Amino acid sequence: MSKTIEYQRICNVCGKIFCYTNKEVRYDRGLTIGLIIRWINSILNGSRIENEIVNNAIYAKPWVNFNKCPSCGSTNTRELLPSDKIDKIEAKKSLTKSTIQISSNASAEALTKRACIYIEDAEWDKAEAYIDYILDIIPEDPKIYILKLMVINRVKSQKELYLLDDILEQPEFEKAIRYSQGQYKEYLLKIQSHILEKRRAEKVKELLRIMDEAESSDAIRQAIDELRNFSGGEYESQLYSGEKRYSEVLQREMNDEYEKEENRKLYRKPWFLVLMCLFITPVGVALLWIAERPKNVVGRIVLSICLMLWYATEVWSLI
Repeated sequence: MSKTIEYQRICNVCGKIFCYTNKEVRYDRGLTIGLIIRWINSILNGSRIENEIVNNAIYAKPWVNFNKCPSCGSTNTRELLPSDKIDKIEAKKSLTKSTIQISSNASAEALTKRACIYIEDAEWDKAEAYIDYILDIIPEDPKIYILKLMVINRVKSQKELYLLDDILEQPEFEKAIRYSQGQYKEYLLKIQSHILEKRRAEKVKELLRIMDEAESSDAIRQAIDELRNFSGGEYESQLYSGEKRYSEVLQREMNDEYEKEENRKLYRKPWFLVLMCLFITPVGVALLWIAERPKNVVGRIVLSICLMLWYATEVWSLI
């Protein structure tokens, strides 16, 4: 089943954004081509009624112009770029913020409480507007940056926020640590350490999984080297097991490669062995043992005896 691909376009006249899929294009083209085939078939069969019906259907429904704006009918359209989406989102945010009335006489504490209420009610646009206003007043308050993080990540509590692994890369968390002091700074650093330790544990778990399950010696070798550099001397027993499995997988790969190289040789080709056994039987039997065909030794012995008896009988009949 083919994957559905969505195409988005924007009209340069009215600004309408419209979309269509590759399946719609394929269906439309297939329908029109089918009508044309029926039209040609009707001409060949001399069916005037069918000719008129199909002819009307073709001219009544031409190929759909998917580049045409469905709103204003203009063909002055273009592909929707990521920057267009960002501009519309930013414009919507600006419009939302401009319609939120914030009292300039309220204290930062009152505005913060109001922002917290909006966060609890999941009114993210209002909460963000209040937080940005507070940061204009006190731009170095670490707790406000934490509230900003909660709004960005759409979480209602700090416990939910600290369960997210990607907050360390967000500039608001870095600013919260930079501007914090005393116990609150220690609290944030402890959270940072906890997330880093969690990442480290997940990384070690993934490397151990690769060492146990990977079928490629290169992947196992890379996992062993990363774990050795990453763990700093820990996990010695796991590293030993990884090295052992690496040797086994490497040996298997080398054996497989050797067998492939051997199978490429002419005297190991099944058709060549069959021809030699039929026309030069002694040589064919010798090649069976050199090429180790068949793999079963008992079967090879029986086959060799049968071939040599058949060869002796043929030679005896010629004498």
